[in-house]
Amino acid sequence: MKRAAVIFAVVALLATAAAAQRRDPPTFETDYTPPPTFARPEPRPWSTAMEYVDFAVLAAALGLGALFVLKLRSRAGVAAVMVFSLLYFGFYRMGCLCPIGSIQNVAEAASGEIRVQLDGDKIVAACSDIKPAPGQLAGKMTEWEFRTRLPKAMAASARAEFRKRLGSLECKSITDSDGAFSLTLRRNSWNRAVLGELAAVELPKLTPNAGAVKIGDIWRHETRMGALPWLVVGIFALPLVFALFFGRVFCGSVCPLGAVQDVVLVRPLRLPMWLEHALRLLAVGYLALAVLLAATGSIYLICAYDPFVSFFRIIPLGKFLRWGQQWATIKADAGEVFSNITGRWELLALPVSFLVIAMFVGRPYCRFLCPYGLLLRPLSRLSWRHASITPDECVQCRLCEQACPYNAIDTPTPAHRPSRWDRKRLAVVLAAAPVLIALGAWGGWALGEPLARAHLKIRLADRLEAEDYVRQAEVQADVLPAKIGDRVIRVEKQQDRLLALCEDGTRELWRRTLLDLKHDRVMPPLDEKLIRLALATDGAQGRAVVIVRWTHLDRLSRAEELKSFFHVSLSDGELLKREDLSVKYDPSEAFSRRRFLAGRARTSDASPGAPAKPAKEATLDEDVNAIAGSFHYGAMAVGVFLALAASWSLLALSVTRSRSEYEVNKASCVSCGRCFSFCPREQLRRKQKKERHKK
Repeated sequence: MKRAAVIFAVVALLATAAAAQRRDPPTFETDYTPPPTFARPEPRPWSTAMEYVDFAVLAAALGLGALFVLKLRSRAGVAAVMVFSLLYFGFYRMGCLCPIGSIQNVAEAASGEIRVQLDGDKIVAACSDIKPAPGQLAGKMTEWEFRTRLPKAMAASARAEFRKRLGSLECKSITDSDGAFSLTLRRNSWNRAVLGELAAVELPKLTPNAGAVKIGDIWRHETRMGALPWLVVGIFALPLVFALFFGRVFCGSVCPLGAVQDVVLVRPLRLPMWLEHALRLLAVGYLALAVLLAATGSIYLICAYDPFVSFFRIIPLGKFLRWGQQWATIKADAGEVFSNITGRWELLALPVSFLVIAMFVGRPYCRFLCPYGLLLRPLSRLSWRHASITPDECVQCRLCEQACPYNAIDTPTPAHRPSRWDRKRLAVVLAAAPVLIALGAWGGWALGEPLARAHLKIRLADRLEAEDYVRQAEVQADVLPAKIGDRVIRVEKQQDRLLALCEDGTRELWRRTLLDLKHDRVMPPLDEKLIRLALATDGAQGRAVVIVRWTHLDRLSRAEELKSFFHVSLSDGELLKREDLSVKYDPSEAFSRRRFLAGRARTSDASPGAPAKPAKEATLDEDVNAIAGSFHYGAMAVGVFLALAASWSLLALSVTRSRSEYEVNKASCVSCGRCFSFCPREQLRRKQKKERHKK
């Protein structure tokens, strides 16, 4: 019953997303001509027909893995499938046919999308009340022809309004043909704001006596689960289904990430069970963060930091073989070889580190970081058939315990276990669980703001703001005095330092040294053209912000260009904060600077009657606030999820199930078959089988 319920839930979740979606490029009616490209065009990397081949190979490898583990009990067969999978899914497919990475596709699809399309029935209804103007039917046009052309003209004008705003929308796919027009958009506040503005746009009147028709009157939009190509759904769900019936055969036989770690294992160390549970929480946090970042459209964390993809792409066999590249032409130019390598050399430290650890710790990534393995664990626990240590009965020789490098074998329960201590520890864990959950929620909320930096819109807003400051600093010809109330702030450059001074018209109130040319090691000259004075108010406390672009010399006389922000209190000239931003701009460094004032800085040449902020900037700010809020709540959910997982691990360590034999832990076992040949009963079975074959 449990197994059937799980299958139904997985199928119901993925069936709605199994429709392949078109990803046509947007079209624009402008005179823009794309710049020429000098890169050699490459053919489509993988045809639709080969997608079926990939899926068939995955299914066949899973089937063979289950056959060798459950029926034939052959470690050699499992190893053969594992080597084939390493070559095919790893080096040939360059790690791209990946159920692990498909978690992000499913998470993004589950977050939903907005489907917008022009409704033909609504267009016809809107046109039904439009009457031709006097004299409009003169000539050869009949009223029937007039009625026929009206819907097409209205749809064409609506499409033109959509095309004007395509650059402001985050489109996933576009369908624009004579018969239909539809958009598939990401579900976020940015798109909702633009659609709200678009719905209020009135279309041009088709006749002088026609009523006003808004775009919102002739469209229909719905929020639904995102569409996924069938191959993504298949490679995500197929290993899960196999785990539900036959255990984690994907991990032991098919996964190239597990295979490359299994190959280098030479001297496995057995970790304590408490450390095993603690390290497994890393996978919980990794899965939660990957789902959050994918659902918010920020980054595919699993793919960006996959530990072995760079290793697989160092020698891109799949690229050369699939696209028919000629080795003879490649040999002529060594640079051509490196240009065809798609792996990132700087990320090689990650796979090398994992492989070094994997020599002594069995499959460290699979056991302690793999998010897909975390999904396979509960399904494997419910598996219909699972790998067993012995073919018939356990003789308690303990050889299997020594053979398994993954802590996947449960030992018999001691005859005299300290049951009272277990109860006391269980009571402590139950009492501590609410505290852990509260701490997880608080910690997750605090991490919401740093996590929001992964979103492109946050980085875009920060960069626009920083570039606005820098642009003002670089175009100003001189440093004009700035005034707040009766106080005047000005900047003065002396021979050996840069000063900020405050006067009230009659006397000097204070002066503050901003840059000491010797102490700060300023490379001369310090040009006044690169100094900008901005003013802002933060509640009742006023502050001046002086922005200076200057060149710093370190102790080795190496020069670095900096943009420094000096926040000075207007009351006493105290230097509240100084920020040095490299000219080689890093958007993440500007994130905290958004908080130095309650609103945007008012520059010295700003006037009280300055025009309002453009609608696009207002929309960006509103969307940034909405994204930051969603990250706070999402990160809080991640913290609670991690706290629940920690509480569950503590409960598992506190509860001991009675056991009289050595048994496979279905959740942890990767069905590798290493323990088969160590079991005396298995050796006896193989000996009897050979004797029967001889007869």
